[in-house]
Amino acid sequence: MNAINGTETIAVRRLDTLEQLSAVADRETLLALNLGRGDPHGAWASADGSAVAIAIPAHVGEGLWWMAATGPAEQITVLVDAARAEFGAKPAGLTLPRSELQAPSMVSARARWGANAGEDWDLMLCGEAPPYQEGESAVFTGLANAEVQAFLDRVSPHHSVRADSPSVEIWAGVRSGGSAGNADGALLAVGALTRRPSGVGYLASIATDPAARGAGLGSAITGFLTRRVFEAGEPECTLAHYHPNDAARRIYLRLGYRTLAQFHSAAFH
Repeated sequence: MNAINGTETIAVRRLDTLEQLSAVADRETLLALNLGRGDPHGAWASADGSAVAIAIPAHVGEGLWWMAATGPAEQITVLVDAARAEFGAKPAGLTLPRSELQAPSMVSARARWGANAGEDWDLMLCGEAPPYQEGESAVFTGLANAEVQAFLDRVSPHHSVRADSPSVEIWAGVRSGGSAGNADGALLAVGALTRRPSGVGYLASIATDPAARGAGLGSAITGFLTRRVFEAGEPECTLAHYHPNDAARRIYLRLGYRTLAQFHSAAFH
């Protein structure tokens, strides 16, 4: 398949198996996290393998899909258009390296696709269990999805993972009263341990009630969930830091997380 971007013709390869995709995508952290154990939803690469895009479930509606891509902007745009042509529809959105966001070809393509302003975020990784955090004794699991979702809708409307997402392994929370056994206290903070399609642990939707911020609850939730990953014998835990939440970044750095790569995600109208 060939596609024209401006005056340049870019050859596009359809990658039909996980093995084909892994051969060009394993070096890319974003794509590697989203590779499952079966065949990919859809995957495309430039002829020389310098750009790769995959279609992954969007988890925001029945049948919707999201594009994750790496490589030069002018090639990413061609791969996204190849996916759109194959599926007969545009994806729910696109995640790409932040370094490619302002390239002229990407600016014009985003306008054509109807992309919103989007969000900047950093993929962060922790390689060892963090020290025990003050307040972790109050962290508990077993939260009902309805209570979690109502809390997220109220305190963090743009949360990354919904309470009922199939990617969630456990929800952890803290209630008022400072005890894990206090079932009647008001919910003050929550966080989820999820799994990327690759199986890597990924923390998501960590949120604290504004009235309870500054009390170390975010540290307690993040430390608790991160250590749970390492106690299971896994070598790493990941999360996304969405800008410009500097308070959260300080927590993650203090717990041992480091930035692997910087991305931008935008939904399509």
